[in-house]
Amino acid sequence: MTNVLNEKALKDAGIEFYGEVADLELLQKECPQARILVQYLLDFKHIISYERWREIRELERKQKQFHATTPGCIRIPDKRPPEKRSEMLKDYRKHYDIERCEENFNLASQIKEKADGVESKEEKRWTEIIEKHVFGRLIGEARAAESKVTKQTARGAINRYRAELDHNWTFGREVLQSYCNSNAPKLTAPKPDLFFSFHAYEHSETYGGPLSTDDYIQNFSLTRLSKIYEQYERLAEYNLDCEFGFIPSPCKEFHSLSAYKDLTCFPWAVCEWKHHGHVSTTYERYCYCQAANAAAVCLTLFANAAAGGQQTPILDEIRPVVCMPFVGPETKVWVVYITMIRNGRYKYRMRCIWEGSLHNVVDNVKLCVIIENLHFWALNHLRPWLSSCIDQWRRSIRMMTKLEQQEKDISDMRKSFRSRRAATLDDFLASDSSDTSEEDEGQSDAESREESGEESGEDEEGSEEDEDGSEEDDENSEWDTEAEDEETLY
Repeated sequence: MTNVLNEKALKDAGIEFYGEVADLELLQKECPQARILVQYLLDFKHIISYERWREIRELERKQKQFHATTPGCIRIPDKRPPEKRSEMLKDYRKHYDIERCEENFNLASQIKEKADGVESKEEKRWTEIIEKHVFGRLIGEARAAESKVTKQTARGAINRYRAELDHNWTFGREVLQSYCNSNAPKLTAPKPDLFFSFHAYEHSETYGGPLSTDDYIQNFSLTRLSKIYEQYERLAEYNLDCEFGFIPSPCKEFHSLSAYKDLTCFPWAVCEWKHHGHVSTTYERYCYCQAANAAAVCLTLFANAAAGGQQTPILDEIRPVVCMPFVGPETKVWVVYITMIRNGRYKYRMRCIWEGSLHNVVDNVKLCVIIENLHFWALNHLRPWLSSCIDQWRRSIRMMTKLEQQEKDISDMRKSFRSRRAATLDDFLASDSSDTSEEDEGQSDAESREESGEESGEDEEGSEEDEDGSEEDDENSEWDTEAEDEETLY
């Protein structure tokens, strides 16, 4: 069967996306966790200083490019106090993160400058801007953590993440195929232009410092993740209702990971991009399809982790995934979440939550803030949640092992009881047969004694009769003698 990827194929698989920007009320109805994330990502309060806002408006006036953006809450309402008024400046910095504002504004200006200079309709031109400028800070931090000279501390272990390019998620496609609509056509394997995930480190005693043995660190070690991945098969055999397997990575089967690039787990953001020649064409829609396909794989890993070895995950607890497709300078931010779980299958939905242009400084500042907030959410909200899911998987496996041991003990006790019972019965039967033989011997002895007694009695009676006969003979002889004597006298 030929692999396909288009809107119809995604819809048949249970993956749908909507291009219009969704509001918070709609997200609250469909997925409360998505609403929580979006509300944080779009927190644009006081992100541009008063002075920078005036610069933007002056530049727009000169270029006659007026945008609909109003100051609202994004602009810091107060002017920055002069340096000589140190106390006022100190108080000002307590209320507003002016350093962050300046850093983001400078980066946003660079992004606009680079985007304005692109004329060639080549994707690599936009690749340079997106990798080096839009996500340059996140990618740089991830690369620095890969350095062997970097000190391995608990903070480093907890804050570790990966930024990877062009990985073919062939295994991830098979995972998605197992949990999307069963009647769906076979989709193409996702290959995100850029994705962010957690690092599955090879555990050692020194990694993480004194906290290296803590579960919060070990839960993202290759050793523990591989062990749970392998033990799921036994758990599924023991509990037939356990349909949702533990799958940490979309790259390969986790126990077969060998290359460093594959030591990634639980991707939480994906990015796709096309050059500006594809704006408002079918290629733009195809870019969204690519993003939705990859995001659905990531979301499947989250949902299965949320199952925790139980019968089914709780829908409202599954965290969403973020994806950012770029078509030339036009960018959108989407949030992807699960709307239904039925018969061991998921239904996915991707909604746009923000859109902007890399040609606009204010939009670029907002995009920088979104990326910063996403990074913070992933490390401080998503990672603890995933760690708790991994703990639940471990508890389920321990419970299974305990029940298996109990069943084994009961089985051994039954076998032992049957063995003892059989031995006791054999002894009983043996003793019963010996008693019977003794009784038979006793009866035969008694009979023999009775027979011998009768015989002796007959002998005694015969001897008595003989004695009586001899006595009678003696008496007769005496009478005969007396008679003879009387005859002689007469």
